[in-house]
Amino acid sequence: MSPEDTIILPEDDLPETDLPETDAEFIVVETDIFIAEDEIIESELWEALPDRTPAPFIAGTYDADDLQANLAAVAVANAGDLQANLSAVGVAKTEWFESIGSAVGVAIIEGDAEISTSMTPLVITKGDTDFHQAYASAMIAGGTVRVHQGGSPLMLAKKLKVKQGGAGVMVAGEAKVKRSFVGILFSRHAEVSENSKVLVTGTGAAIISAAVFAGLALVAYALFGGLNDMLGGKRRH
Repeated sequence: MSPEDTIILPEDDLPETDLPETDAEFIVVETDIFIAEDEIIESELWEALPDRTPAPFIAGTYDADDLQANLAAVAVANAGDLQANLSAVGVAKTEWFESIGSAVGVAIIEGDAEISTSMTPLVITKGDTDFHQAYASAMIAGGTVRVHQGGSPLMLAKKLKVKQGGAGVMVAGEAKVKRSFVGILFSRHAEVSENSKVLVTGTGAAIISAAVFAGLALVAYALFGGLNDMLGGKRRH
């Protein structure tokens, strides 16, 4: 084609052409796949969790067989299985307990507990306790307490395993302390790493620990009796 044969159209007279529909369809299909994958992942996560009753946003006393508190504030929670996520609970009485990023005033657990990034002034559990990046003013456990990057002024347990943690008074049948600081340690069998610091052990610790344990036993007994009376009763669903 010669330059003479070239036709230059004004901008307004340019022929209208639609963009290929394939690009738009591709974008839609890709978005649908992305959403579907998210839905699958979310459904798998929910299926992995046992069915729990969601706690109200704000509640006084709330009872359930299996309770999950998400961004909730509950004064008294009585459940067979309790999980608190980013919530505040005044008193928790349960057979199994998990706390993530929550504040719990008193936790009384018949079985095991998992506490992470939470503050629980008083923890009393008959089973084992995993304590990670958390704080408790006092912890009394009938089983093994495993502490990692956490601390408590007072820990009493059958076995204590503390790593990168701290405690004012530790009383246990067996104790293992690694990279931690402990004020008073009384244990029949204790393993303390070289990079840990323990201020008082032996006879002095035994005398102090006996006095502390006797006082705490009375407090624990009173709490168990009083809270059992207060929280006892038929559960609501």
